Amino acid sequence: MELENTLTFYREAENDIKEKDRMYMALFEQYSDAVIISDGKKVLDINRKGCEIFGFGQKRPLGISLMSFVPAEYLPEFQQALKETFKQDSSHFEMRYQKPTGEIIDIEVSLSFVDRKDNIVQIVVQDITYRKKIEKYEQESQERLKTILDNTLCGILLIEASSRKIIDANPVALKTTGYSDKELIGMVCHQLICQDGEEKCSAFPLDQAGDLSESILFKATGESLPILRNVVPVSIEGTGYFVESFVDLSDRKQAEEELLQAKLAAEGANRTMNEFLATMSHELRTPLTAIIGFSELMLGGSTGEFDELNKKFLGNISNSGKYLLLLINSILDLSRIETGKMGLQLDYFSLQDIFYRY
Repeated sequence: MELENTLTFYREAENDIKEKDRMYMALFEQYSDAVIISDGKKVLDINRKGCEIFGFGQKRPLGISLMSFVPAEYLPEFQQALKETFKQDSSHFEMRYQKPTGEIIDIEVSLSFVDRKDNIVQIVVQDITYRKKIEKYEQESQERLKTILDNTLCGILLIEASSRKIIDANPVALKTTGYSDKELIGMVCHQLICQDGEEKCSAFPLDQAGDLSESILFKATGESLPILRNVVPVSIEGTGYFVESFVDLSDRKQAEEELLQAKLAAEGANRTMNEFLATMSHELRTPLTAIIGFSELMLGGSTGEFDELNKKFLGNISNSGKYLLLLINSILDLSRIETGKMGLQLDYFSLQDIFYRY
């Protein structure tokens, strides 16, 4: 009875081992990455994915040299990885491999010990071509973004929302502020721009974009600089930041001041001209009125009779005086229009009469 129980125990243990072997082989064959079992020199086993990647089809390349799987330029790295595995139980490296179809793929090779007694090593080969493409695309995107930020005309600061510390700045921001990269990074933003105090700055909501506003930037030299700024809240990987952009308004402010001074000078010249016209009106209209009045009086015969030649001369004097007075009145009318003192009087007139008159 005892012998029968012992035999039953061994048969059950053997069945368990066979079942585990079947499970292992099922996992080994269905694994999504290539798996190679080796003693560090030869291939002891390889799964279907390995045969597919390395171009063996259904044929299992058992017993062949492990080094034959590795392109010549990567052999030093593979041998180094084997040495590290024997020392530290695991290692990994990356390489490029050309499949029998001609397709070149990126793979990651991970080595780990399975049985140290017999130096059995498991080598997992993962196709990381897609991951490499994504990494390359992200790197190119970052380089393009950096190129844009480095060559933009405005200064740009990246500020951590929680601490209000500057964590990045483009070259224009560094040049405008006069700070070096080490000096600016880590500075609290209100020390540089938010001169009204950190409390006002901290009240800025993360879900709203800031409007354009004029402010003052304090340079490293202590000089204040007028700027036009815009603050936009962003979230990067769940962390809140502010992207603050600004442009130097010094040139524009100087131009505005020059325009203001030119305007004041023009207004002063205009006042002088108006004063001159008013004086001219008084000084010229009075004698012209006398000239026109006395010449009309003489033409009317009040001072005696004149021959035809003298009457003609008096008529010329009167007409010239009237014409000169008309010019002065026209100049004064223009002055009144410029100062807004002339009112518009609407009236009906004949357009035909106007054309026929001239």
